[in-house]
Amino acid sequence: MTRTSRPLALALLAAAAACGTPRAETCPGAAVGVFTFVLEAPDTGEEPRPFCARVPAEGTTVVGTFRAVLSSDPALGTAAVCVEGGRDLTQAYYGRVDGGAYAVSTSPGLAVLQACGPNCAAEATARIEGSVVEGAFDGSLTERFQHPRGDCGGCAFPCEAAYGLTGTPVP
Repeated sequence: MTRTSRPLALALLAAAAACGTPRAETCPGAAVGVFTFVLEAPDTGEEPRPFCARVPAEGTTVVGTFRAVLSSDPALGTAAVCVEGGRDLTQAYYGRVDGGAYAVSTSPGLAVLQACGPNCAAEATARIEGSVVEGAFDGSLTERFQHPRGDCGGCAFPCEAAYGLTGTPVP
C-alpha cells in the first residue's frame, strides 16, 4: 500500500529520483530515449496542494522530477515508461504507441490518502500520455482514485488530478 498526501506519481517515484540513471536495456522494446521528466501541478496558491483539486490556475509549480526510459515496439504498437532506482526497476507503466502518441499506465493498488484522512485509502491508477517532439517529451500524467476505503472525510470519489509532464533527453 502506498502512502501519499502528495501526488501518487511522486510517492511511486521517490526512490528513483535519488538513484542512478535508468538503463535502457531493462525496459521492453527499443529505447526511444532516457529522459529527465518534470512534473508540474496547477498553482492553486494553497500549500499543501488540495487533494484532487480542480481549481483554475494562473501558473504551475514543479512538484517533482524523475528519470525514466521511454521505449516502444512499433511492430506491436506497444510502449513502456520504466523508472529505475539504482539497479532495480522501481515502477513500470505499460501501454500503446500510435503514430508517435504514447499512452501508458500503472495500477499500484491501494494508496493511503492522508490529505483525506489518516485512515483513507483508495484504488489508484496513474496514466502518462504524450509524444516526443524534436527529441523532448511533452505530455501529462493523470492520477485517478476510486473505490475508497476507510474514513475519507470530505474527499469525493472518483476523482482525478492532472499534471503537466515534460521530459528532456539525458545525455
